[in-house]
Amino acid sequence: MISFSWDFQELAVKIKQNGLENVVYSVAYYLTGKENNFSFTVAGVCGLKAPEPDSFVPYNDLTESQVTSWVENAIGQETLNAHKKHITEQIELQKNPITASLPKPWKK
Repeated sequence: MISFSWDFQELAVKIKQNGLENVVYSVAYYLTGKENNFSFTVAGVCGLKAPEPDSFVPYNDLTESQVTSWVENAIGQETLNAHKKHITEQIELQKNPITASLPKPWKK
């Protein structure tokens, strides 16, 4: 069974927006699937909507769980499913390759 994990490389912020500071507006992400010794990663960047002041989380208080939720909501279930399907297909190809690179068959 493939396990999926997120990694967030960069959180782009607006230094000041609507009286708030360090407002995250874009997230660079990697979604990795792993199964035994096989893995594959997709990368992306997603934009975020401006937060409501009453639900704003200060930058230093953000958690990985919060950012994961933001990214999953921003990209939507269809894109998330497409990412996971692509990862699953690539891991399957690693386990059961259909192509190979071979050395030239002449003079070694």
